[in-house]
Amino acid sequence: MLLERALLCAGLVALSVPAIASTDKPTSPQVVVITKMEHGDVACYLTFKNSAGKSQNVLGVHKICSQVELLNKRSKIRFNQAKVAGDKCEGDPQCKDLKTVWVVDSATAVAEFLCPKDEVLYHGCVTTKGEIISFCTRGKFQYQFDKAPSYLVVRTGTTKKLNMKVASSPKNMIETKMGRYAGANSRLLFRWKYASKSYLFESAYLNGARLHGLSIYQQGKRLAFQACFDHQPGKETPSTLDDF
Repeated sequence: MLLERALLCAGLVALSVPAIASTDKPTSPQVVVITKMEHGDVACYLTFKNSAGKSQNVLGVHKICSQVELLNKRSKIRFNQAKVAGDKCEGDPQCKDLKTVWVVDSATAVAEFLCPKDEVLYHGCVTTKGEIISFCTRGKFQYQFDKAPSYLVVRTGTTKKLNMKVASSPKNMIETKMGRYAGANSRLLFRWKYASKSYLFESAYLNGARLHGLSIYQQGKRLAFQACFDHQPGKETPSTLDDF
């Protein structure tokens, strides 16, 4: 078993599950939500949903099945090639009719890519259009919500390409405001400018509902509103313009 795992990591082992093995080159890397992982004899069997919400079954190296913390979270995966038994082998482990397919050889939580190593994630979300908004700060300010951190950076990217670019830095004015209301109701606001537009991000907990949204303004007029999900999907429903 250890030899098989080593060979799979090197892309050399002959697998016997061609039904879910793809010979077509997949997008790599890509951002997905891993919904299922299961140990097999010679591979980790993975099911994930891509950015379009489509489920796919693939093979992965064994070590990925031990990363259970990735289940139901956005993850960045990479593919590599491996040798598998061809369709004519019909499960025969001694068969030499091999073909090359693509397997997942690494998976990392998206949250680790949202901020540089010297910053931590303060807040943020992923819009329904696949755009990522991350508010990054220093570790000592990570849980300071009653007043604005003295260091706060807005970074943006997309779920298809995790290349987080600075949209507003500590040199710019990033306004934050926390409003607390009756019960556990609260609303956290972030406002900043980038190029010729102004942005307002709202994170609210109102009457038990968890809502996120991004409004885009230009010359005082709202151009667009995008509903958001938390960076951990599946724990809320998308907010709409009427919610705000």
